Amino acid sequence: MGDKVLFVDDDIDLAETSREILSANGFRTDTAYTGKQALEKIIHNDYDLVILDIKLPELSGFDILKTIRGSNNKVRVVLITGHVEFQNAIDSLNLDISEILMKPISPSELIRVCKEFTQ
Repeated sequence: MGDKVLFVDDDIDLAETSREILSANGFRTDTAYTGKQALEKIIHNDYDLVILDIKLPELSGFDILKTIRGSNNKVRVVLITGHVEFQNAIDSLNLDISEILMKPISPSELIRVCKEFTQ
């Protein structure tokens, strides 16, 4: 059985397409479309990697990341964003994240990140 990944994005089509790509490549993949949904899944499941959009309904990706780290959860987190200004802001912060991906994310890049950060 493959590594467990949570893909979080309010773009349902992107989340489902990413789930399909990752599942076809051997990853057990869950999706969440809101910040609250993501946090609930993170609390009740053990993931090897969380791929997390920054702009989400209800709770932002930053809020989720703070909660994850505040609970001493060591899951690896990759942030995704379609906004260059967020990438610049993230680069200046000392967040415990594995990588930042800019949208659109190619299937090969998605697979590379998952393989790299679940080993």
